[in-house]
Amino acid sequence: MADTVIPKNSTTHLTAHSDPTGHVVQFCNPDWFDPDEQYSVANAPPRAATLKFTGKDLNFAARVLYAEASGSGALPDVAERNNEKMAIINVFYFRINRKGYRSQKHATFIGVCSEKNQFQSVFANEPKFSNSTKQKAREFSNSECTDLCEALSAIKAFLQTGPSENYCYDNFRAYDRHHPKLPGHRIGNTRFWLSTGGNKMYTVEK
Repeated sequence: MADTVIPKNSTTHLTAHSDPTGHVVQFCNPDWFDPDEQYSVANAPPRAATLKFTGKDLNFAARVLYAEASGSGALPDVAERNNEKMAIINVFYFRINRKGYRSQKHATFIGVCSEKNQFQSVFANEPKFSNSTKQKAREFSNSECTDLCEALSAIKAFLQTGPSENYCYDNFRAYDRHHPKLPGHRIGNTRFWLSTGGNKMYTVEK
């Protein structure tokens, strides 16, 4: 599988500013999407060809991606982290406008990622997700800021390239090194697979 190149984000470092007392402080300043803008996905399949996603929706997706993907501390190799993120984004997108993942079809990443018992960081409101809001992220450490900025860059790269057959999955779980023979394909620290139902939907779409 070829590595996916994600453009380097110029805001992956903390930004220095002076506080009212004259002290230099640093805060995380990711390149968030404009919440009110609308964005399209390149090479979208027919089921999603007319969909546009708001910046608010994409910022939410980036926060879920940040929470679900391996951080730089757990996965030092940048290329491997990028591939893992692209695979996760493809899982999110695979479920867009498809029924079969709990209650109903969803035309937004917020809808897909907020389904009960699907993506643990969201339904369990885990700290890595809940603490990554625009305001709270300002207090991130340098490594946390880098990981969040990488997630936003990955979403932007996905918008430009669209879904990839190299990442045709609809499920993922943390890779369990004690059970290496579980079905699926390991990318980074995550195991990905296409369910039986997902394979049927994908075959019909093709």
